[in-house]
Amino acid sequence: MKRNLYFSLFGFLAAVALCSLTAPAQNLKDVWEVPFVFSVNNATLPAGQYIVQNGPVYCRLTTREGDKSVHFLPIPGSPNPKKAKATLVFRKYGQELFLAKIYTQAGDNCLEVLKSRRGKEVAAQLKIASGQSYQTIEIASHR
Repeated sequence: MKRNLYFSLFGFLAAVALCSLTAPAQNLKDVWEVPFVFSVNNATLPAGQYIVQNGPVYCRLTTREGDKSVHFLPIPGSPNPKKAKATLVFRKYGQELFLAKIYTQAGDNCLEVLKSRRGKEVAAQLKIASGQSYQTIEIASHR
């Protein structure tokens, strides 16, 4: 009896989790022109126009054409009301760029991207080799 109850409860929780992962993503309706190759979650993306879709659990960064995309789990960051437009923030370690933050329209919300394994490695190598940490590059959206 208890075993059936546990299996039923597990099945219900799995179904709820699956539904939340497959819920429709909310498109932030902003387009960013990224003029360089960059990395997110150990994936390298080409220069181009990008759209962010914010789902209930994850975010998805997609080329405007929809041919390349990457999913990542953001964490809430500190809003910045001084931002007039939605903004992508990149960290540049040497010659490599990594997506670090996404500010939504008017800076009212911030999604931080966790550093990937590669990002941590490059940051540590740069700091050891030159004593530098990173540069920040910001790109405002356009519609």
